[in-house]
Amino acid sequence: MAAPSETAKPISLKVWQDPQGNVILHYSRDECKIHFGCWSNNSEPSDYLAKLIFHHAWAVRGTCLEFLPYKVCESNDRSNIYIVIQCGWRR
Repeated sequence: MAAPSETAKPISLKVWQDPQGNVILHYSRDECKIHFGCWSNNSEPSDYLAKLIFHHAWAVRGTCLEFLPYKVCESNDRSNIYIVIQCGWRR
């Protein structure tokens, strides 16, 4: 379980992640890439994928939990990808 001081914030995206779809995570020492299917604004599957790239990502964590092990600082009813603030992994 995460320390109480760790909070998660949704990453602001122009696309809406398909909450039933799989997220593909590929990472190396230099970068992390995330691919996922998207939905349109009317809650229908769209015909495109989103790709996020994080450079200098030395550590990543994926979770398939119903409830996040972090305090979420913004509520949103859509499926999100989060960045953890004050993470114990950071130096």
